Amino acid sequence: MDGVGISAKQRESLFELYVPDPNSRQLTGLGLGLYLSKQIIKAHGGFIGVESTPGGGSTFWFSLPAVNSDDRSFLI
Repeated sequence: MDGVGISAKQRESLFELYVPDPNSRQLTGLGLGLYLSKQIIKAHGGFIGVESTPGGGSTFWFSLPAVNSDDRSFLI
């Protein structure tokens, strides 16, 4: 891992819908990326998370359930 990392307090709300900081004068994005990622992955029965060390960087991960290739009922 390489980067600034994410504090434990920041990780608590990392995948939630972005709420702008009223003290911040800088808009860096809409804050939907990780929130939407979590919603999509969760809708497919998966999980998403982050491992991070302040000053040591972050690793994001997700998992999805395996699909039996014989079960094609999910295809339209």
